[in-house]
Order: sequence, then structure tokens, then C-alpha cells
Amino acid sequence: MGSLGHPFNPVSLALGAEGTVVSRTIDSDRKHFTPVLSAAAAHRGTSFVEIYQNCPINDGAFDAIKNNDSKADAIIPLTHGEPIRFGGTDSSGVGPRA
Repeated sequence: MGSLGHPFNPVSLALGAEGTVVSRTIDSDRKHFTPVLSAAAAHRGTSFVEIYQNCPINDGAFDAIKNNDSKADAIIPLTHGEPIRFGGTDSSGVGPRA
């Protein structure tokens, strides 16, 4: 049956607790998974990493971010010091207004 309590967002909780490294990754994306865990382990402070993984009960729950067809439209990759670009062709971005 599961928990009857209202679910909470663990990333929001970590940010509210002033975690200095807060990340989210998926277990099947080794190119992203490995550096995220390495950075969290090397950080001299509080690190929190939420790892999405497939569940037999909710099979396919993360297909939108796992499948190459929809991944580019569902994920916004963040790299320190780089502009925030997203969308299948990096056609959208976030930045200050001119």
C-alpha cells in the first residue's frame, strides 16, 4: 500500500537545509552519474545526490529522461560557468534580459 503521508521533494529538503552540493542523476547514464558522485564525494561540505533508478512496481517511470528520443527535451544539463541551454537543438536558454 505504501505510505499514507504526503510525499516530499528530497532536493527541496536538501536545499532548504543549505546543502552546498545538491544533485540529481539517473543510474543508467554513466556519463553523468560518475562525475556527479565523484564531485559529491570530493566536496568538503554537505552533499546530497538523488539517484533515479527503475522500479519493478513503477516500471518505466523515468523513461522520459532515460530514452535518447526524449532525453534532450526532458533534461536541462547544468555545468558550472556555462550558459544554461536546453531543448533538442539547444534552441532555448536561460539568461539575463538585454
